[in-house]
Amino acid sequence: METGQRRREQRAAVGELTYLYCLVRGPKPKIGRLPPGLPGASPVRLLEVEARPSAGPGLWLVVCGVPPSRYDGLRLARAMKDLRWVSSCAVAHEELVDRIGRLGPTLPLKRFTIFRDDAHAVAHARGERARLGRLFDRLAGRKEFGLRVELDEGRARASLVRRIARAGEPGRGAAGLRQRQREWSAARELSGRARGVAAKLYDTLAAKAEQARRRGEVGGVPEARLLLDALFLVAEKRSAGFAKAVDGATRRLAADGLDVSLTGPASPYHFIEDEAAPRDLDGQAPS
Repeated sequence: METGQRRREQRAAVGELTYLYCLVRGPKPKIGRLPPGLPGASPVRLLEVEARPSAGPGLWLVVCGVPPSRYDGLRLARAMKDLRWVSSCAVAHEELVDRIGRLGPTLPLKRFTIFRDDAHAVAHARGERARLGRLFDRLAGRKEFGLRVELDEGRARASLVRRIARAGEPGRGAAGLRQRQREWSAARELSGRARGVAAKLYDTLAAKAEQARRRGEVGGVPEARLLLDALFLVAEKRSAGFAKAVDGATRRLAADGLDVSLTGPASPYHFIEDEAAPRDLDGQAPS
């Protein structure tokens, strides 16, 4: 006998687009109670990518229906200018994916991955089975951390002056002049020194991660406050040690005017893009 859940999985509301949150590999997940999901969306449901998998675990799409009046191509492009709305969607998407991730191996999808209906979403996922299998193998049991290092130039200069004063020659006249010259010279090199410290921190943390990447060319701008913006893929069992290493660096570098901030652990959204493929898994809203 069909259950209410089964009927919800089989139906797609007339006129709705199909929004993808993530994929789950393994037995059919029992989704139960979940966060509400995107604004204006219908309840979350499961789509079976492989009706009868010949071998290995099953593959499931976690989706919902969204109204074209807000989520189709042109309307979505206009809606994306509303930063408050975009932020609410991002939070809802990530909360739901994180909850699903507790149920089994989960592959998060980019926000606003949308297909015209369930059939197109399933067909596309079936066409990408080999790539999805590689992604699951590479990302299962791993989390993503984001790291930013910024320079507070005022604090950094004050710290530098204090260090030079402690190591310098006391007094006035020639000795005092030499000390001031050392301070001026060091201050001119402050940004370069700070970038070097940030680069060393990146290398240290990259050695603790399975993958690491810098975002943007922040180090190439001498006067830039942002010295490092990086992402790290870390095995879940090493996440606590990774966070502890960053915490130690945060305390150590704060006295020298470097502010270190860490986000995560989170689902590895950014590392999904590493897998080369003839086409992206992103869907297209109907024209």
